[in-house]
Amino acid sequence: LTLPRNVAVAGDGSIYVLDRRTAVLKRFDACECRFLPVPCFGGEGGDGRQLRNPSGIEICGDRLFVCDAGEEESDSASSEYAMADRKRKARENHRITVVLLRGFVVLGHWSPPRSAYEGTPVDVACDTHGVVHVADEANGCVHRFSPRGTWLGRVGGLGAPTHLAIDCQNRVYVMSEGAQTIKVIAKEGAGVTEILVA
Repeated sequence: LTLPRNVAVAGDGSIYVLDRRTAVLKRFDACECRFLPVPCFGGEGGDGRQLRNPSGIEICGDRLFVCDAGEEESDSASSEYAMADRKRKARENHRITVVLLRGFVVLGHWSPPRSAYEGTPVDVACDTHGVVHVADEANGCVHRFSPRGTWLGRVGGLGAPTHLAIDCQNRVYVMSEGAQTIKVIAKEGAGVTEILVA
């Protein structure tokens, strides 16, 4: 069992929810008994602390990882200006934003090399070694990053992955939209097997 992809729990028990509709990150306040927005983070836009199409979040140690799938490029604009604006927005935010939980400082944005990536990061999971696994729905793969953000490669042929989970042996479970199986990536990306779920 795993949490919904837009929910994460910190080591101190703090609960975070990413409101995908409003692009706002919220933290549960036990005194007020409700979720309150995390200050100075979120909202729609292309700036370093803003989101275009937020999806999954994960907490690994003292860091929060936020997937932003970005916008798809569209030709439905009514003018040249609108078309240019849509193209600009489509280039922005296809990334994973790394936030330090203490003070909510943005530490940076991760994405694979351009030669390997024009995709949509939709979910993220962290293994016991601090390796960060990111589901890329558009490219049908899972990207792997070191704890410092170095791209370690990808595992492909996964359909359109939408959800990730990791077990105690660092196997990555990949669920794809509409699939009848869950694909399991062995630790360190060594091989893929399938589990029938229907």
